[in-house]
Amino acid sequence: MESKTLINKKINVTSLYFKNSFGLRIFPRRIELEGREYSFIESGLAYRIKKPRGSLQIYDMSDGESSYRLQFDVDHASWKLISITSPKGNIKNGKSNFN
Repeated sequence: MESKTLINKKINVTSLYFKNSFGLRIFPRRIELEGREYSFIESGLAYRIKKPRGSLQIYDMSDGESSYRLQFDVDHASWKLISITSPKGNIKNGKSNFN
């Protein structure tokens, strides 16, 4: 069973990697949130969402254990960590370090 924690906070992307399948794509490799670093394995999914005033890119990334959903606002060049989904045993007492 998995546990999903909503974060919805701005992050710094400290490293990117490039993937060339159907055109060059950029993916986050490492992020920083509140002084803590998270590194991802080099596989992920990217989605583009068009809004009436701009677009967002959504990334589903993994560190090999947990899944991370990130959002890149193309117009404002800003990143957010939307959520973390972890195996239930990884979040103690139903709380995470982000609340």
